[in-house]
Amino acid sequence: MATQIKGAVILNCIAFLRETASSVRYEKLVSQCPVETRQLLSRSFMAVEWLNVDLWTPFLQVLHDDVARRDEVKFRRLIRAVCQRDFQSVYRPYVQKSNPLALCGKLQTIWSAFIDGGTLSNAVVSHKGNTTSVVVHLRDLETNSAIMPLVIQAYLEQLLSMVGAKDCVVSTSNVARSASGCLSCEFEMSFQREPSR
Repeated sequence: MATQIKGAVILNCIAFLRETASSVRYEKLVSQCPVETRQLLSRSFMAVEWLNVDLWTPFLQVLHDDVARRDEVKFRRLIRAVCQRDFQSVYRPYVQKSNPLALCGKLQTIWSAFIDGGTLSNAVVSHKGNTTSVVVHLRDLETNSAIMPLVIQAYLEQLLSMVGAKDCVVSTSNVARSASGCLSCEFEMSFQREPSR
């Protein structure tokens, strides 16, 4: 079954772009998408509705290529702004009164609230001085999109920032596809811990 994503993510992305771009600019971006994606972006749907992630990702690719001019830092900044919106309302309890280590421990739970497909789990947590490093594994995400690792990287950066991680760095490695086309990769995250008192 194709990976599904909660409608809230798409609605927040649309709302953010409508607020930051002119309506003409927004329509121009939508017009660059395949027909199925244009139909998705033009119809009404609910925040709790599950939608095919591969219908949405062509729009993300347009944002990467056109708005961010293929600059990954700019693109991640845009996606981080969308992520921040996602966690300001109904999903706020995931980050409220949390800390970076606690967040890492519930990544799969957060993932399952937004994505129905694949797994996102941390495998190794290590400490060196005041630096904590966490390796997070994305496994078996059924998607044709090559942009999803970059999108997930931006979400992880924003989530860590929202729970107070200092000097946070997230990088992506070992991006691979299985014979069946499922996406897997690793995210290496590091951040500074608060000094113990």
